[in-house]
Amino acid sequence: MTDRDKELLAELLLKWEELYQRGQDTPATELAKDHPDLADELARRIKVLKTVAWLDKPLDDDPPDADPPAITPHTPRTFTNRYRLDELIAEGGFAQVFRAYDTELQRTVAIKMPKPSRLESKESFQAEARRVARLKHDNIVPVYDVGLEGDICFIVTEYVEGGSLADRLGKGKPSRDEAIRWTGEIADALEYAHLNGVIHRDIKPGNILIGANGRAKLADFGIAQSANKTGQLAPSIGTLRYMSPEHLEGKPTDHRTDIYSLAVVLYELLTGHIPYSSSEPNVLRKEIVQGSPSSWPDTISGGLKTIIQRALNRSPHQRQASASQFAAEIRRASPPARVRRVTPWLIAGLLILPTVIVAGRFIAGRSDAPPAVSFNELMAVAKTNLLHKHFAEAEKGFTQALTLDPRNADVLKSRGFCRLNLEMPEEAIADLTQANQLDLTDPMTLKYRALAYANLRDFPKAINDYQTVARMMPEAGEIKQELASVYAVRSHERFENGQFAESADDMTEAILLAPESPVQYHRRGACYFHMGEYQKAYDDLTVAIGKEPNKPEHYDNRGQTLQRLERNDEAEADFKKARELKRQ
Repeated sequence: MTDRDKELLAELLLKWEELYQRGQDTPATELAKDHPDLADELARRIKVLKTVAWLDKPLDDDPPDADPPAITPHTPRTFTNRYRLDELIAEGGFAQVFRAYDTELQRTVAIKMPKPSRLESKESFQAEARRVARLKHDNIVPVYDVGLEGDICFIVTEYVEGGSLADRLGKGKPSRDEAIRWTGEIADALEYAHLNGVIHRDIKPGNILIGANGRAKLADFGIAQSANKTGQLAPSIGTLRYMSPEHLEGKPTDHRTDIYSLAVVLYELLTGHIPYSSSEPNVLRKEIVQGSPSSWPDTISGGLKTIIQRALNRSPHQRQASASQFAAEIRRASPPARVRRVTPWLIAGLLILPTVIVAGRFIAGRSDAPPAVSFNELMAVAKTNLLHKHFAEAEKGFTQALTLDPRNADVLKSRGFCRLNLEMPEEAIADLTQANQLDLTDPMTLKYRALAYANLRDFPKAINDYQTVARMMPEAGEIKQELASVYAVRSHERFENGQFAESADDMTEAILLAPESPVQYHRRGACYFHMGEYQKAYDDLTVAIGKEPNKPEHYDNRGQTLQRLERNDEAEADFKKARELKRQ
């Protein structure tokens, strides 16, 4: 479709809306009588607009729902003789959330129960919830249990006491550093989920929780995927203010939909409002679909503005290729404020400055000759901080130690590791490179540097370091798994850029390193399909099915491949199998 066709469609759609608001439901064929080739697409978009008619109602975080709650808040209830409901803490159009108590493990938990009409079947909901429960990441609220009692499905998760980002925004904007840190943490969680085949599709401040330790955690991960009969996300599920254009129009969504929504959240954290001029649903929807954010405030700097603008692009193909790329870009554009360095000898003096009480008065050590702190004392303090993951304090301690021994490979490696965890990959690489030059026998130095290169998307250098580590530690299975992940991430980016042959080569490397993973075969099969090598695609998808026989996506894609091979009876059998699995 040409740019001119897109403009004509937008104009015709706006004309239909104006007439529809006056009570005239004009057929697409009549509106597009001068452009008959656009009639079918116009009809499809009109159908989507009718489906999301709730968006024209007063703006709220959840679509209105006449469905009664699963249980009334005042009803005393214990599920499966284990979970005691204590307090209703949230309710929306899709579900209720209770603070509850796990009497078996004696801990506070959160329990979410969808409203009955929001589910096509209890079985499909439970299957989806269990799939999400397999996601294990520090920035994803963990799912503890999935259950069914009577007609009520429920999900048990960690109870996060700090409240949500929506609560935080209600008290005012967070600091710039907090906004970047929280957004980066959620992007990390999304990258992990996307690599495991799960897309959230409802990123918003209300679904981002802040723990007691100040870290952001993503909640409600992927549950909405089970909320309609097809297993795909319905256009009416989601939150208008954070919806991507393709989501709003009912088009296919992928991981870049989450990137768009997270960029809206970041904009709101930095400015206190969303990047559109209107809060009136009908106008807001048009602004999102047309891709016309309002003017940019001075609170968003040039570099960060460019990154957010890219993530908010109307075309998913123009956005960042992955959530980790988005995270890396915002972190580089807005590094955390550095604590002003204090003269090392002054810190040393403060650490051991003796103070004694004599005859009711204080006598301090001589200020003109502060006692020195030994290298071993500095290292002991720094290593203790590192052990407790106090990376900022440990990094300072290792910096002080380097003033006493600037060519100590262990100190450089340790500071590099701290800087890697402080999201300072360039500085980490400088330290780790110097440490490697001083000690060529330590594989962990190269492993940390590989992680830093991967963080910067410098895949050739990351792969080279991991390969060296694998030769040094041939029995370390986790090194092969991490190297396979690097190849998989690069393969994903190359696939998104249409480099299917290169993407397939990367997946071949990943398979050699981690042959047990069905995902790797599925992804390489997708590459071969786009290259027109349908027999190879069929072979890979058959392996994926053998390793994961209950995943409908494998059968769907193999069915499409069989069609290209003109094996239509087998293709129909695969499509039938996929439909059966989706109903389970």
